[in-house]
Amino acid sequence: MSKNPAKQEVILSASTIKSIEDCSWLYYAKKILKFPDPGNAGSSRGSTCHLVFEMLMNPRHRHHFDLMMKRGGLEASPALVRLVKKHLTNYGINAPEHYELMKEMIWVGLNNDFYGPKDAKFEEPEKEFLLEGKGYRVRGFIDKCYEKDGKAQILDYKSSKGKFSGSELENNIQAYTYTLAAKKLLWPGVKDVSVKFLFLRFPQNPIQEVKVTDEQLKGFEKYLAYLYKIVNNFDEQQARRNFAYDSDKKKWLCKAGKWECPARMPKDFFTLMDGEKFIKSSFDKAALDKIAKPGQTIEVRHYKGCPKFNINV
Repeated sequence: MSKNPAKQEVILSASTIKSIEDCSWLYYAKKILKFPDPGNAGSSRGSTCHLVFEMLMNPRHRHHFDLMMKRGGLEASPALVRLVKKHLTNYGINAPEHYELMKEMIWVGLNNDFYGPKDAKFEEPEKEFLLEGKGYRVRGFIDKCYEKDGKAQILDYKSSKGKFSGSELENNIQAYTYTLAAKKLLWPGVKDVSVKFLFLRFPQNPIQEVKVTDEQLKGFEKYLAYLYKIVNNFDEQQARRNFAYDSDKKKWLCKAGKWECPARMPKDFFTLMDGEKFIKSSFDKAALDKIAKPGQTIEVRHYKGCPKFNINV
């Protein structure tokens, strides 16, 4: 399988760009070969936090926020406690330590100017955008954004264990993409746009902020056009151009302590297909059996592993 079998347009996103920059082979394994992403506890906790924050931005649920702020924590709202525990159970991470960490993370989010300044004009939470420029298309979701007095503020929640380094912050793909979307789609004419990353596992100094200049955005648009061509003609040759293993800064993505890249070694997996249309992949056939519709089939595929560790690939 050397080319994208669906031959459909691939629209760029910040996560797609970062994936290719980190390791083009991992992008190839996940997006082209459809190798399953096993997920992890961190991403599951992050998804649950996003759900809670999105719900609280609805005026109907403001009383839950007021209760928590008055009584000092998540457990002031039994409804939110049930919601959090339900989703942690669904993700398979319902151990007490995950719930305790969730309480702390949600509390950090609520205590950092959650509703913004008075009279700010908010877009809906999880604001989706599709930006079309010269030679590219890019889409994304913004956790929270508002505009007031000609200034725009974008907030992105992070559930990771670490903050961005200096270079990671200055050249942050998300910040560039969000700023471009803000100036071209959300608030045309607004010149002052800042992006804040709120790290929920850092109660002390959780915010990192970045501003992108118009000159930087011009260069970024050229980069988007360059990447758009690459992802829409992506094949195995492209996949072999940028291994994380070849970079001293990114080599840890292959193996770090007990953690190992899921696409490092050979493994069989299953795909749910509707004719030639790909639906979903999983390591668990039973999980696909549960969602398969009449006429859909489940195929077994063999992944040969990463070429850096498997010389026969």
